[in-house]
Amino acid sequence: MLELKARHSKFSASFFEFKGSTFKQKGATSEFKGSTFELSYPGMRERYLNVFDQIWIDCLNGDKNATGKLTPEGKPDPSVFSTEWNKEGITVGTAIALLVRKEEHTETQKIFFQNMWGISKGLQLLKTLSNPNQSLYQTIEPSLGLGLPFQPRKVNDEYPKYPLLTEIFPTFFPGVQTKRDELVVDIERDRLEQRIGKYFDSSVSDEVMKQICPRSMESTNRFNAIASRKYLLKRGFLPKYIVRFSHRPFDSRYIYWEPETKLLGEKVSAYFPHIFNGNIWIVSQKKPRRNWSRPQFIRPLGCLDLMDRGASCIPLFLKPDPKKLDLFFNDRVAALLDPESSVTGVTSGKICPELQVIAIISRVTEGNWNPENDFALTAGWGHTGQNNVTMPGRGRLTEREYSSEEQNAMGEDIHHLGKNTCDIYLNDIAYWKNIPAKVWDYTIGGYQVIKKWLSYREKPLLDRPLKVEEVREVTNIARRITAIVLLETALDTNYEKVKQSTYTWPK
Repeated sequence: MLELKARHSKFSASFFEFKGSTFKQKGATSEFKGSTFELSYPGMRERYLNVFDQIWIDCLNGDKNATGKLTPEGKPDPSVFSTEWNKEGITVGTAIALLVRKEEHTETQKIFFQNMWGISKGLQLLKTLSNPNQSLYQTIEPSLGLGLPFQPRKVNDEYPKYPLLTEIFPTFFPGVQTKRDELVVDIERDRLEQRIGKYFDSSVSDEVMKQICPRSMESTNRFNAIASRKYLLKRGFLPKYIVRFSHRPFDSRYIYWEPETKLLGEKVSAYFPHIFNGNIWIVSQKKPRRNWSRPQFIRPLGCLDLMDRGASCIPLFLKPDPKKLDLFFNDRVAALLDPESSVTGVTSGKICPELQVIAIISRVTEGNWNPENDFALTAGWGHTGQNNVTMPGRGRLTEREYSSEEQNAMGEDIHHLGKNTCDIYLNDIAYWKNIPAKVWDYTIGGYQVIKKWLSYREKPLLDRPLKVEEVREVTNIARRITAIVLLETALDTNYEKVKQSTYTWPK
């Protein structure tokens, strides 16, 4: 795990550690405490500690988003409200809190906490009634430096002394919000140019434009479609604003970044000028829906949805500085996470032996390739949902043991990639052979990377087969992620060394 010795209220990533801090937002002082966002008045957890003498928490888990309704061992973990007709029960996790206030009141110093898992948690809960002591519970002493958590957390003892991340990177921008992707975003530049060209063509009526792209002419509370198009037609098309766009993790596209009106949901005007060749961005998040996510490294303009609950983009530079442009260029982790950068031995040059057998495009039966038919993605990885939102599908994969050829090529590295591997199908003819289970399950920003990429490119959605370079891109993504996973041990070792010689931040 790569880690910076820093803490910050505003961002989270696998290599950042964070601590509460105040900041201004829309005129109000707000505060992050741990993983929850609270207004500047005393937080609810702090209030509980002040008002009650004792707090007991029985965590019943069963949360669809946080744990996938699975126990730590991978067994079913339905909510306590599951029934014979609804096996999973409600979506959210549940907990029972017993808060005691005595007549002679003293503030709570310790919290008693226990986790309950599995299908018999109701019976486990009943057993606690007959247990006269506290042996079932873990004792927690809430730390202000961690945001007063009411559940167990493991952190380094030195964590409260880390400098705030805002002291290291004081400037950041939210990602661009695109509420009309069907108009302003596309996988192919020429298709985007054609569509935007029609939007800016005065000979194309609003009614015809609505037929071409319905979303372009749908008004909302913050966007008057007819008035906006009338203004933009008068002003004219600005070709220089068709730029590369990091739409989802490892999924680079093109966007028309309109500098005026609300054609984009939020264009983030202050962000765009700092997108230039040579700049690198760390993408993190303020608050996750589930667990804190891995960071991302990007070079193009970033989407707000790069991270679940909203991405924040932290620049390496605010202005070009030729003396510093090589600072992170040779950082292997940054290069692997940046789909716009080729990586020798991984995506270019002579591929490392252990990666040569990863995600090989293969045929079910022998024969020559016919890209027009063989590369059509029709295995059910995505479909159109309500309001034309792309929804992920189950797709088709085969999980299996590694072949002897794969084992020999990957050597000892194979032990870091999971016990099994997967063959991921495009259709009944073609598949990517040998994507290790740990690589297939790899998530960034709350998204299962490869599965998410595929979901947008089903033939009914893309309206064409995959191109040869897109088929190769899946191979490249799988090899990038494999390389990242194989670096984890070395990065952990490096982190332990860094801990022994940390910098004492001045007050």
